[in-house]
Amino acid sequence: MFEQFSEFKHVLVTGPQRSGTTICAKMIAVDTGHKFMAEGHMSHVDSNVEELYELIRIVSETNKAVIQCPIQCRWIHLFGDDTTAIVMMRRKLDDIKASEKRVGWGDGRQRIMYKGLVTNYGSMHIALVKWAYWERHQRRLIKHPFEIHYESLCDHSLWVAPKDRDNWGPRRIDVTDKFHDEIWI
Repeated sequence: MFEQFSEFKHVLVTGPQRSGTTICAKMIAVDTGHKFMAEGHMSHVDSNVEELYELIRIVSETNKAVIQCPIQCRWIHLFGDDTTAIVMMRRKLDDIKASEKRVGWGDGRQRIMYKGLVTNYGSMHIALVKWAYWERHQRRLIKHPFEIHYESLCDHSLWVAPKDRDNWGPRRIDVTDKFHDEIWI
């Protein structure tokens, strides 16, 4: 399904939290044979700027990797070179909100990163803010931008139907646990 990404040195999968960045990144990694790297909990990173530097370090030290990085969405256009594909995840806003509620996620620090960059910022959900910034600024600065809709992932062999995900918490995406060797960044 995602073999077209094989030619890239890096594939960065970004977008709003709860939009499917983790499962999409894993699917791309499986289909391309690239290493999967999850954003994880950067416990050693204390600020948004440090998160940017951490992604710069990881990109410079890896080859043939799919990196799940929604928290670095604000700066993703800085990585849009000839050898990198950047994927923006899209998902229905109501589904994102339901997922946030289910896992108890809040946008806290994410909102600060976009202050002053998007009109009507204060009244918008963080997902809408990220998509607006992507559409108005970032996409045109990236050599290889892609958008993937969460709903289209259901055609992949790793997809687990919502009815089979009862009691799943954040980051749980695989019933077979075949990604035990994933790398957390």
